[in-house]
Amino acid sequence: MDINRNTNVQSIKKGDTFDVTYKIKPEAINAKDFNNNKQKDIVLVIDTSGSMEYIPTKDREPEPHSDEKSRLDIMKNTAQIFITKFIDDGKAKIGLVEYNTAASERFGTVNVKSDNINGLKDAIDKLDAGGSTNIGDGLRTAYYMIANNAQGHDKYIILMTDGEAEAYSSSDRKGNEYFMDAGNDKYDFETLWRNNWWGQKFANPDYRDKSLDYAEKVASEKISPSKIKTFVVGFGSGSVNDKNKQIADAAGGQYCKALDEDSINNIYDEIQKYVEANISASAHFE
Repeated sequence: MDINRNTNVQSIKKGDTFDVTYKIKPEAINAKDFNNNKQKDIVLVIDTSGSMEYIPTKDREPEPHSDEKSRLDIMKNTAQIFITKFIDDGKAKIGLVEYNTAASERFGTVNVKSDNINGLKDAIDKLDAGGSTNIGDGLRTAYYMIANNAQGHDKYIILMTDGEAEAYSSSDRKGNEYFMDAGNDKYDFETLWRNNWWGQKFANPDYRDKSLDYAEKVASEKISPSKIKTFVVGFGSGSVNDKNKQIADAAGGQYCKALDEDSINNIYDEIQKYVEANISASAHFE
């Protein structure tokens, strides 16, 4: 930036009050010529709840013998394309978390240029749909996956959902205390959701308010202070509401929404461009 200052006073004595005018002129930076050479740690967090079997625009499965694709099939393809965009980068490590009723780490972060990239792609291909939507647990698992990685890396969480938070994780097995710690062992916590599998224990209550609160709590207390850049991507007709934006805001991140295959691919393309050319600047005045 070009920065200059000006004042109209000629002589100044102690105790005088006067104005100083600062002019700041930013110089253009051509983003295509700027390459972020820092190591990038990225976690793809993919919704595999039961509704991911539906087509993007309606709550039904693809018609037999048609060209229709399920949300999960589209998302798998989008994730594969996203990964290949970083092959020439050489400094990107990408991992995979899936979540439905609870979350699980499917593949640890691996350098995109390494031989292990095929293992990551296979893990994406094997994703199946079923269960509820525990967005908070997806964020929690992704956070612990990269929070303690080497310092100085740029870190990103890209969470995709086709609905809203309907499940949450509790550490006291009664739903009173949110599970915020590391760990994915099923005995570490209880998951509560609208159609709980554990008999009539909870009589199918609606946990959406607590589930949203849990996701926002993980976002605001874990992710936001760590400065992990977070994208929450709503995909499909079931994600069109303000609740997912609330989660993104709590993480200090960005919310994007897509209703079809082209728009979801465009969003991930824009995210890739952001990651590869992350520019920050500041001006300091005394």
